[in-house]
Formats: sequence, structure tokens, C-alpha cells
Amino acid sequence: MEVLTMKNMYKHVIVGIDGSDQADKAFQKAIRIARESDATLYIVSALQFVSDSDFMYTTMDVGITPLVTDSSDASYQALDARKELANDLAEQASRAGVAKAVVIVDFDDPKQLLIDTVDKHEDAVIVLGATTKKTFERFMVGSVAQHVVNNAPCDVLIVK
Repeated sequence: MEVLTMKNMYKHVIVGIDGSDQADKAFQKAIRIARESDATLYIVSALQFVSDSDFMYTTMDVGITPLVTDSSDASYQALDARKELANDLAEQASRAGVAKAVVIVDFDDPKQLLIDTVDKHEDAVIVLGATTKKTFERFMVGSVAQHVVNNAPCDVLIVK
């Protein structure tokens, strides 16, 4: 009989980041899990475009608040900023003793990017911060955490 310990429980720790305080708490917890289980840490973030035809502008959901954009330059600047944040977090994880950190940042639905990432890896856990959206925003677009909890084929840890 194999006894599960943190050392052999997870080989992949997937953490969703968006620049919020809740995501930072989740990241800190993910570092600890990855270090103690000698797992690869995946730092995942997505920028999602939301079309608002009523107001004739496009918003991009960057986690904390929607970013109104009128050109692709602004979109790519936001993506570059998120990649820079994720790379900084990967360096922080390395300094904290995580053996390997992988950064995944793209234009995508955050819910789907997290599920797609975990589908590629067995023995994984997803670590997310509790929702940062207001009640109305959750009603309109849904909570990433709620979707992942309901659809992920692995353990999910929600950090408050």
C-alpha cells in the first residue's frame, strides 16, 4: 500500500494569476506545495477579450478590472505586462526553492486555459485565489474558480 505524502502526491502545481491580492496568496501557497512535492510549477494567466457592442468599444478582462482598449497595441502591451509579472513570479519561485517553473500567458479564456493546462498533466493540482469579481460581474461572466472547481479533472485548492 502506497502512502500519499506531499512528496509523491503532485507532480504539477498549476496556479492562476491575475495581479490581484487573492492571486498572490494563491501563488504563495502554490510555491509551498511545489517546493514540498518537488513538482513543476505552472504560472498561468489569460487575458480575455469581451466585446461590448452596446457601447461600441472592446474591453479586455485582465483580472482585477476590465481594460478598455481601442487598438491591438494596448492589448499587446497588457499581454507583455502580464508576461513580465509571470516571469517575475517564476524567478521568485526559483529563489524560494521551486525546482522548475513554467510560464503560460496568452490571449484566452482563463477558465479554459487552466483546464487545458491540467489536461496535459497527470497528478496535478490547481491553486486559485478566491474570486475578486463583484457579484454582478460573477453573474455576467462567471467565476473562474467556480468553473475550474466544477470542471477540472484534478484537485483544486481555493485560497482565501
